[in-house]
Amino acid sequence: MKAYYWRRSVGVLTLASTFAVAQSNIQLPESSVEDYRVESQYGPEKGVLNPKFPLDSKLEIGGGFGYSSASTLMRYYAATGSVVYHLSQRHAVEPVWFSYTWADQSKFVKDQIAAKKPAQVSSLSVQLPRYFAAASYLFSPYYAKMHITERSVTHFDVYMGLGVGLVNEQKVFLDESKAESIVRPGLSLAVGMRFLLPPRWSLRLEMRDIIHQSESFGLSKTVNNVQLTASLNLFFSGFPSFE
Repeated sequence: MKAYYWRRSVGVLTLASTFAVAQSNIQLPESSVEDYRVESQYGPEKGVLNPKFPLDSKLEIGGGFGYSSASTLMRYYAATGSVVYHLSQRHAVEPVWFSYTWADQSKFVKDQIAAKKPAQVSSLSVQLPRYFAAASYLFSPYYAKMHITERSVTHFDVYMGLGVGLVNEQKVFLDESKAESIVRPGLSLAVGMRFLLPPRWSLRLEMRDIIHQSESFGLSKTVNNVQLTASLNLFFSGFPSFE
């Protein structure tokens, strides 16, 4: 009986030692739970995960179209252009941002003021913008990617901008006659989203507020020219090839 239990104990010990040796030789794959948690729940640790968008300095040049209807006195369409130099993943400077406008008096001015006060049309005027120019600092506090299930669709970032610039305005009377234009300093505030499109393009959707002094109907006051812009941009400095 004792011999039976002895043989059984030896067998159990042999099996346990064999399993321990085999377990030590097995290379278990590293867990991807942490990576999945970071990317799916909190966004990626690095702003741009796609290797086609390296984290070195990049020059971004683009152009687009804008529209503004925030003012009750005017509305305008605009053609825009910009140059952005990315210093790092989160910081960039925009030495050139330009917007050329096609402005017109609003329907409110034409129907409610000009049409009802024909005797004063020659003396009443509205200052309409001709172009804006600004230089700004851009900060990107958030990077992420949009995806469906496990497939990445596009990488994007959210940015904010603060800068100074110039505004060229022209006084337009209600009878549509025009006076000389004037240039004033202004403050530029911007917030937008940048979608990265392989291999070297980006789509920017932006809201920019140009704050400056303006004079309409003989009154000078601080105004906010809020412009919505969509632009297509090209990155320079050459993305690497991953073939």
